[in-house]
Amino acid sequence: MYLILRKVDTSGNYDLCYRYRDLEEAKAKYQELLETIPPSKLSFVETSRHQLYVDIDDEGCPTVTQAHGVPLATTDYPGIVQLATILEADYDDPKDYVDGVPVCVTPSLVKYMIDSAKISVLVPDATTETKGVVRLANEEESAYETANNGPDGLAVLQPEAAKRMQGYVTEYAPSVSNIKEALDDIYATIYYVPLAITSFTVKPGTGFEVGQSVDLMFTWSYNKNNINEQTFEGESYGLKVRDTIVEGVSSNHTFSLRAFDGKTTVGKTLTVSFMRRIFWGADVKRESFDSDWLRGLEFSQLKSNYKGSYTADAARGTPPDPDLYMYIACPEVPGDANWKMPDMCVINNWDTELYNCGTIEHTNDYGVTMTYRIYRTTQDGIGKTTMVFN
Repeated sequence: MYLILRKVDTSGNYDLCYRYRDLEEAKAKYQELLETIPPSKLSFVETSRHQLYVDIDDEGCPTVTQAHGVPLATTDYPGIVQLATILEADYDDPKDYVDGVPVCVTPSLVKYMIDSAKISVLVPDATTETKGVVRLANEEESAYETANNGPDGLAVLQPEAAKRMQGYVTEYAPSVSNIKEALDDIYATIYYVPLAITSFTVKPGTGFEVGQSVDLMFTWSYNKNNINEQTFEGESYGLKVRDTIVEGVSSNHTFSLRAFDGKTTVGKTLTVSFMRRIFWGADVKRESFDSDWLRGLEFSQLKSNYKGSYTADAARGTPPDPDLYMYIACPEVPGDANWKMPDMCVINNWDTELYNCGTIEHTNDYGVTMTYRIYRTTQDGIGKTTMVFN
């Protein structure tokens, strides 16, 4: 290879380089440049006899200089090399470099020497047990119906085009068009694990009091990582996402998660409810009631309806302490039978009438005002008692 370099200063730096493989073309370009550039600024070099050093700065600009001070290449460190001549690269009779610069054989030169039989490659033929030389099969050799071995003694490797075998059909899977696809489909079917949602949870919970507004964090997981699509509340989510936050929830709602793995569609739901609070406990006989009294009862529970069991201790007082009655206070919702608590319950397996103490207006901790109906037992001092409302 021949290079024409233009000097930019007296230190040996260059900013222009022309490269030619043909000597006559290189000479012609050199004569053309001499018309505008003095010969002192030009260098005409043959790379097999001249070493160069190329430096690229932070902005990507190269600088070519003579390779003074650059180390020689070794097996441990990079450095200067010289392209080998045919004589030096001859594999049958290799010659060591004589000018002190390691010899590097270019790939194109190696190919030329192999093609022209200047060297022999001592690599064995490939077998089922030993690595070695193979040749790509031609169309006749690679046909599955009439497969042939290579006549030259080399192992034959079927190219990708032969493996595809276009035209393969099966009545079981018409979309499968080659043997590889058919085998992949069989293995996928045999070892297929149906998709399942292993968990679907929400924090801080699913039950809240009427009037609350909460931020909910949902998390979920599957029995495998490979899914094709997933949706939360009908909205598509990234395939790696496993959580989401819903802000400002203040009413009953059922949240849904769906996923699909290419074969199986799975889904789960979580219902978040906003409930009313029932209060109960034991107290002396009273004629008037208010919110402070209601909050002072020993027990309370968020409920979606009045039904359930409520236990308290209406103990007999030691004189001069009076005997206690058992009270229960339930919110009323006009038109909603779930909150129309009757004036009768079951105590000790007996239907028992309750005394209707009337109603009060109560505002909960979240600013919602409700009407509460208050009942008590007709007998006092009945001890630990459970009211059952069916």
